[in-house]
Amino acid sequence: MHKVINALFLASSAVAFVGSAQAAIVDIYTDQAAWALTTGAYEVESFDRDALTSGLSISSGWSHSTVSGGKFYDRVSDTYAPTVFTFEGGATSFGGIWDLAGPGGEGTGIKMEIELLDGSKVVEEMAPTLSGTFWGFALDQGFSSIKFLEGSFAALFETYSLDELFFTGIASKDKDAAETSEVPEPGVFALLGLGMLGLSMRRRSSQA
Repeated sequence: MHKVINALFLASSAVAFVGSAQAAIVDIYTDQAAWALTTGAYEVESFDRDALTSGLSISSGWSHSTVSGGKFYDRVSDTYAPTVFTFEGGATSFGGIWDLAGPGGEGTGIKMEIELLDGSKVVEEMAPTLSGTFWGFALDQGFSSIKFLEGSFAALFETYSLDELFFTGIASKDKDAAETSEVPEPGVFALLGLGMLGLSMRRRSSQA
């Protein structure tokens, strides 16, 4: 009977785990400091170099998408192929300094189709009223890309600029965690020193 109960418990736990893995939790932030506290270390793309930050690629169907003056300018419309942000190795958070209200006035807003590493999708939306302010999100699981589509507000399209882009790559996050775990805390060094001292004293006393 004990074995049967354990088997049933494991089976029910597995079902619960699968169910929880399917439901991604997305936290939206309009404050960069609060977002950074959640994400920890993150990458910054400031659009002031010829090449993008390692691990990031951007494709846009709008022929007039451009980088100028340290900003990325783009237009989102169902008439064009969507703009896609892709993250090599996956990411867990995304954000930026957005201006949807300035370039061309308020438009449709931007619907974000976030593709998770398991192939499922989560949808979020940025309002067209953002004007030089931070907007971002963090997930409890990894995603591979973000597709920009027309939002739900009544307009023909959305023209926006992106001043800086921030994201937390899974590879860099794992690397930071590994490096942190490999460096002993000061207290550990002290304990190691005491241990070596005790070993030395023991050897001397045994020799005496």
